[in-house]
Amino acid sequence: MDYKYNGKQSHATRLEMFIALNYLLDNCPSEKRTSKTVELQAYAMEHFNEFVDRRKANDIFDDLVEFTRDYPGVIPYTVVRVGNKPRYFVKKNLFSDIEIKKIAYAVKDYGGLTEKASDQLIGSFLDKATDQEKKKQVLGILHKTPSMVKRHITDAQMGMIDKLIWLRDNKARFYFKLNRRPDPDDVVLSTPLRLPPVMAERERKRVKPIYPGYYAGYVYEVTQTAKSTKVCIYMPDYKNAVITNANNVVLNDLYSPFPPMEEPIFELKGPRTIDDWYTSYFKGQAGHRKTTVTFKFCAGLDLEAIPEMKAKFEAFFKEGDMKYALQERRVKRKHLDGSEDFIAVQDAVVKVECCYGAFEKWYWESRAFEKVVVLEPADWNDRLLSRIIERFAARLTKYGTRFDYELGMRPKPEFEQQLKEREERFLAWKARREQRLKAQEQQAEPKTTSDSSSPSGAPVQ
Repeated sequence: MDYKYNGKQSHATRLEMFIALNYLLDNCPSEKRTSKTVELQAYAMEHFNEFVDRRKANDIFDDLVEFTRDYPGVIPYTVVRVGNKPRYFVKKNLFSDIEIKKIAYAVKDYGGLTEKASDQLIGSFLDKATDQEKKKQVLGILHKTPSMVKRHITDAQMGMIDKLIWLRDNKARFYFKLNRRPDPDDVVLSTPLRLPPVMAERERKRVKPIYPGYYAGYVYEVTQTAKSTKVCIYMPDYKNAVITNANNVVLNDLYSPFPPMEEPIFELKGPRTIDDWYTSYFKGQAGHRKTTVTFKFCAGLDLEAIPEMKAKFEAFFKEGDMKYALQERRVKRKHLDGSEDFIAVQDAVVKVECCYGAFEKWYWESRAFEKVVVLEPADWNDRLLSRIIERFAARLTKYGTRFDYELGMRPKPEFEQQLKEREERFLAWKARREQRLKAQEQQAEPKTTSDSSSPSGAPVQ
């Protein structure tokens, strides 16, 4: 059927439908603000430089009503006609009202963003997900509701993160230095970041840096953890990589990064690829000495402690499900009347392969120390707790108001035997060394008696 005014078909063309939908999204968000045919014609000319006959406008809107009703999953909008009037508006239905509020609350309570960045992200989301009236309602509720998290990132740090993400996405070469030396497990090789200053300077001279004190690098990846933003920087001059906090990086402002002519090759010295090393790092396995660690924690009478520990474990080690085995033990209870009885409790036993530095970080930062007991290697308990117990005891004695604490330490029989064997080995080594030095002195004595001889070896007359 031909269109009676200009010979076009009655159904709207694809471009006309697209223009009409954009017009509704920009100008007709609710029943209070509906379409006008004259406005659509002016909108098409202003924004798309296209002529849309206003006499055809209602037919176009009716096509949109029919399409969004019959195929609701194609686009996240529904075009609605108001009663029997030729007036139309659009509803955004990608999320329900409840989902919109939950997502906005989640963004507000996300500690990895500054307050300014959080507000901008929420505003951008609401613009895409709902109309302006509902946006004002949600923002009004959010402004009255205090955030549940403490912001641990500043606007300056957020700006640095944005720069690092740009460098990653554009694979751009840049120059950087670090505010502090990285930990041993944070680098693939000690060269040059963890070398003593003199040796590090020799390494820098070997590669002849353009900017003294800075290293050339590429951002391999940027990762948001529970408490900070980590960046992995690859250093092509040394075939080395480092993972550090984003706020530990200092960029050289004299150099303007730009995308390279060729794709960077992230080649490391040694058998590992940078992808394997990066993945291992967030599993606590990037260290050069990985160990199978076995620990346990009290799961509770009804296993109520497992979900919390499971979340802490999986968030750090990135190993998927935390696998554990339950072991039952009996615990003595004392009642107020002095009576005693025993109850059965469950311990969850977990194994993970990692280095000591990673386990130590998880142990303290996630507050796992409140429940976790290391079973193997047993000496990790000494490394984790010895110094801090002494420090806390001294602190309570000096600043506390109740008791003076004196820690008494008595070697266990096994450790005492180790100390004895160690001393015996040291004494045996010392005796061998004295014998070797004495033998060397005896061999040197004839040379000493010939000092009175002449240089040619003949006796002096």
